[in-house]
Amino acid sequence: MRFRYKCEGRSAGSIPGERSTESAKTHPTIRVNNYRGPGRVRVSLVTKDPPHRPHPHELVGKDCRDGFYEAELSPERNIHSFQNLGIQCVKKRELEAAVAERIRTNNNPFNVPAEQRGGEYDLAAVRLCFQVWVRGPGGLRPLPPVLSQPIYDNRE
Repeated sequence: MRFRYKCEGRSAGSIPGERSTESAKTHPTIRVNNYRGPGRVRVSLVTKDPPHRPHPHELVGKDCRDGFYEAELSPERNIHSFQNLGIQCVKKRELEAAVAERIRTNNNPFNVPAEQRGGEYDLAAVRLCFQVWVRGPGGLRPLPPVLSQPIYDNRE
């Protein structure tokens, strides 16, 4: 998969599923076990290595805003697939502003404290972070975040 810059003016492509092949395309998919009902899902980008900090790159595509995807979960199904999500990379000089934007929009799934959010970022690798909130007696209840395998930019 190739990460695209905004200035390239073309689609960021679609993130392939973990088991995607040339002949059988798949998409990132999650299953919510032991629950059927309404809820919300957020997919964001985090760093490859712990602590999993908000990544400066952005998810782009339908239902994406502020660098992440968020939508209502279908109450009829417990498997949810994410098609047409792409990764848009930021320039090094925009890195700090992009991370600040993630924090401003409450996009810090592992609540990494400010003193651990600085330093170097691997701009050639990200992980998808899936966050799900399910409806319970007191409202929406968060489930623990789940990470994808690392996704690497195969820019040559």
